[in-house]
Amino acid sequence: MTEFDELCNKHDIPYWIAFGTLLGAVRHGGFIPWDDDIDLCMMRSDIQHIVKMMQNDNKYRVSIIYDAWNFCKQVRFMYRDRRNPCFLDLFIFEETNAPTPDTFDRLFTLRHRMIDEMRSSDLFPTWKSKEFVPVEDPLSRDIERLFAQYREESASILMTPHPNASETEGVIWGIENLDDLNHYRWCCPKSDVLPTQRLSFEGHACSAPANIDKFLSEVYGDIYALPNDLVSHCPHVSEKSLENRETLASIKEHLVSDET
Repeated sequence: MTEFDELCNKHDIPYWIAFGTLLGAVRHGGFIPWDDDIDLCMMRSDIQHIVKMMQNDNKYRVSIIYDAWNFCKQVRFMYRDRRNPCFLDLFIFEETNAPTPDTFDRLFTLRHRMIDEMRSSDLFPTWKSKEFVPVEDPLSRDIERLFAQYREESASILMTPHPNASETEGVIWGIENLDDLNHYRWCCPKSDVLPTQRLSFEGHACSAPANIDKFLSEVYGDIYALPNDLVSHCPHVSEKSLENRETLASIKEHLVSDET
């Protein structure tokens, strides 16, 4: 993460942390204890820049995988050494001059029409059997052609004529990304994201969106509230034992100091 941050700063390439990574940075100062990845967002043109830069790099590479389960393109920044499985997820964002919920809904509808076509295509049985197709696999070219077809079609949605386009220029979730499990309409004015600000993650500075509160509150609500699904967690201590008076007395003895 810190090396990627240095690389982006050196070449003036903007990115921003998002989802659990942004939540963890604000609430935990780093990783959420039960999280195991890092989510970064970038504009499509900047990802293309990174991909091109890393083609002949001796230390890093960009992995591109076509995921048949989520009908998405996984773009990951990794070490060149393939024995090292660590990665950074790079999510694709597009430019739009109409950053509204309606624009997102229209793009979402187009994405699901694309998914329906992918499912019914002749290539899908092979794709599904492989599950994850790397860009080096010849099958990836056929999958990419379908993505490209719908990217081209999405242009009319993203660049909808707008009377105040220069004032409302925005960013929107790319059509190749997986569906957001939080059902968030990831579409907003650029000013909510750029210019980025610096935020600490595990003791190291990284780039965060300009309007952190917006994304955390809209996606997660009160980030300091207890989860509402605690009752579904596997119990580690017998509830029956907790009803025993001797058990409760022992717990109290160890939790309450003599001073109190």
